[in-house]
Amino acid sequence: MGLKSKSLKEKQERKRQQASSIPSFGKEQAERHFNKYHTNPQKIWEKSSLDAEAARLLLLELERRKSKRTAKYLLDDKFKAQTGFIKDTARMKAALCTRRAGKSFGAGLYLCQTALENPGASLLYIALIRDSAKRIMFKDVLQVIDRKYSLNAKFNQIDLTMTFPNGAVIYLVGMDHSDAEAEKVLGQKFKLCIIDEAASFRRDLKQIIFSTLKPAVADLAGTICMIGTPGNFTKSYFYEVAEKGEPGWSVHKWSAFDNPYMKDAWQREIDELTEINPRIQETPWFVQNYLGKYVIDQSKLCYAFNRDRNTVPEAPPHQMLHVFGIDLGYNDATAISVLAYSHEHPRVVVKKVFKQSNMILSEVADVLRSMMQVYNPVRMRVDNASKQAVEELKQRYQLPLLPADKQGKADFIELMNSEFINDKISLVAGMTDELATEYENLIWDDRAPRRQEHPACENHAADATLYAWRDCKEHLQFTFKPQKTPEQLLDDWEEKEAERIDRLKNMEWWEREFT
Repeated sequence: MGLKSKSLKEKQERKRQQASSIPSFGKEQAERHFNKYHTNPQKIWEKSSLDAEAARLLLLELERRKSKRTAKYLLDDKFKAQTGFIKDTARMKAALCTRRAGKSFGAGLYLCQTALENPGASLLYIALIRDSAKRIMFKDVLQVIDRKYSLNAKFNQIDLTMTFPNGAVIYLVGMDHSDAEAEKVLGQKFKLCIIDEAASFRRDLKQIIFSTLKPAVADLAGTICMIGTPGNFTKSYFYEVAEKGEPGWSVHKWSAFDNPYMKDAWQREIDELTEINPRIQETPWFVQNYLGKYVIDQSKLCYAFNRDRNTVPEAPPHQMLHVFGIDLGYNDATAISVLAYSHEHPRVVVKKVFKQSNMILSEVADVLRSMMQVYNPVRMRVDNASKQAVEELKQRYQLPLLPADKQGKADFIELMNSEFINDKISLVAGMTDELATEYENLIWDDRAPRRQEHPACENHAADATLYAWRDCKEHLQFTFKPQKTPEQLLDDWEEKEAERIDRLKNMEWWEREFT
């Protein structure tokens, strides 16, 4: 081996040893190099004993240490509720908070802390829609945190990303608008996923979490969080987790009074509202937003059903005509509602409600035939949206189905509500519980361009009942004429006779001959 080749091999070995020694650099020695030559690896290479690769590794190590120190500064020990949520090591966490409790800013701190502690990691913030993600988190939280703690992150307003010097990236998306938004995160690996405004999601959060997010955090043993404020929708997965408790979830609850930077202003706000209206604390929106408790605003409910007013222990004993309302489904439940009415009594009674998912047509036909033997319906109204299924039930199973009238649904719900309020509709207790539950949870969709039901609320039994009720209304016209007593009949005759005599008095004699 020549002298030149030997010298080259020794030089390469020396460089390798220098590079491998970087992780063992002492803190003071590394920072001395870092401060002397700034952050330029070329300068470190030229003016120190380190080669380029060693300088690069040195800078990476310094950046890692700097990020870890900065990450610790992000947590606020004064804000115990927020810090406790972030430090909780559970892999699935939920936070139920009032307004101004610092939940969104806390989510931003959590994302940044995790990004700083995990170089190259991907993190995900999920809002209802992309615009709300940009408005709530991108501008008013992440950019504020970046300036306050000098994180030197790069922001992309088109992609809605925040990229850290250590290579970690926070992605902001909206996921309640369509399935396409959820599909964008498929195949990625995340260290942390936070779902904000979780109480307002119309899409199935349980499916999003376990079908989309859970596989995405598996590789890095990542964490999934839901945060939100109570609302009117009590059939969401967030409500099930935060209020009822679900296995595997760690639930945290705090209010603006737990926010050390907001509690005094929050108390002044409540005092001012109470001075204006002493009973304001009884209103649903106050309980939801200021106390952080779930309560349904009755004005948001689609139906004016009241369990105390509109339920009876059993159906009336007199003879009544029966009408079936049918709402077909498979994944969604098939619902059959049996209504009874009489021309002699001003009340419609919902006698029975059947509701079951995953039924094929032959099973639906069997249930209908069985119920027909019991109630002998005069008409059977069915949602005709699936014409093929309806035609098969009619032709193959010989069921006398009639299409339900679905025009002007919201208007007819309001008409039905007036009947509920006037106690002209009753549900038989014990036979219609699933319908009563739907009525007590079905709300209008505040985000819809027109008046329609919340898409995440179940309405199958309610729709079936509405089809049958509209049929009853058509035949009764709700102009009930109760049978009159003999005394009432005599009074009516005397009144009409008095009117006839008065008319005769005002007639000429020749006109009376023809009257």
